[in-house]
Amino acid sequence: MPRHTDRGFVRYVIVGAGPAGLQLSYFLHQPGADYVTFERETAPGSFFRRFPRHRRLISINKVHTHSSDLEIRLRWDWNSLLNHDPELLFPRFTDEYLPAADDMVRYLGEFQRVHGLAVGYGTEVRLIERDDDGFLVHTSEQSLRCRCVIVATGWGAPFIPDIRGVEHAVGYEDMDVDPRGTPYSGC
Repeated sequence: MPRHTDRGFVRYVIVGAGPAGLQLSYFLHQPGADYVTFERETAPGSFFRRFPRHRRLISINKVHTHSSDLEIRLRWDWNSLLNHDPELLFPRFTDEYLPAADDMVRYLGEFQRVHGLAVGYGTEVRLIERDDDGFLVHTSEQSLRCRCVIVATGWGAPFIPDIRGVEHAVGYEDMDVDPRGTPYSGC
């Protein structure tokens, strides 16, 4: 658990250690802000451990931009988190045009490790309450007061609209991803 929580108060609490949560953690960490990031899983990027189901990112990895200008290369880089270390960019982890989701998981773990970001893994945020001067964040291990809460949990569950017959539809989370597929049985 990061040391910031020992006092029972931090200025910022970030919920979720995916790309958005780690990016914000980085920008708070750089000037020495008082923050902690909580992630209920044991590692960052849990979304990418399950999705996309076909195990390839749909955000391209443009490693061959034919430019040595870092600004131009970053404009074409759809997967890297912004940081001051030119060695810690996603194209250094794979040169595949449509990279594997596991490469993103590996990249996010390395990003957190290299920058020493204050992430409490295995810590589920169970309740967030408004309080006079901010918020009270209840986790699986403690309650913590903070001034600001940023929820960066990403996609959590499919939205199933209230439409007659929707129970017969197959959602993305349940679709067969075998390229040979299952023959369509019709209605």
